[in-house]
Amino acid sequence: MMNSLSKPHSKNTTRNWKHILVWVLKTTAVSWIINFVFLALLAATGSNWVNLVETGFFSMMLLVETAMFLLIGGIIAFSSSIFASKFRQQFLKSEEKWSIHDSESAEKKANLYILTGVLLFIQSLVISL
Repeated sequence: MMNSLSKPHSKNTTRNWKHILVWVLKTTAVSWIINFVFLALLAATGSNWVNLVETGFFSMMLLVETAMFLLIGGIIAFSSSIFASKFRQQFLKSEEKWSIHDSESAEKKANLYILTGVLLFIQSLVISL
């Protein structure tokens, strides 16, 4: 006898992980493209691009991007918390009520940014070696 939840759940989970992996890899690729464009702009202005690469340009840029992604993920997760909702209700006179569904949805979005930040941090560590 097959569990009624096992088959749809496994397909949904697989699809969800594929979506997360594709999003994180695309975002990381865009990050690398931005780094190379920035390096090209610095080289075009007369900076010694070889010296920049040797002194850890990519590692430092990845650390900055890591910080940005982790901050964005944290802000998204915090903005849907019950504390933030109560703050908006009390001080900003918002009529929006807190719901667990909205909180879970925001946490899923935040996890994408946090996972991307972790991947960029690992890449920064590997490059700096």
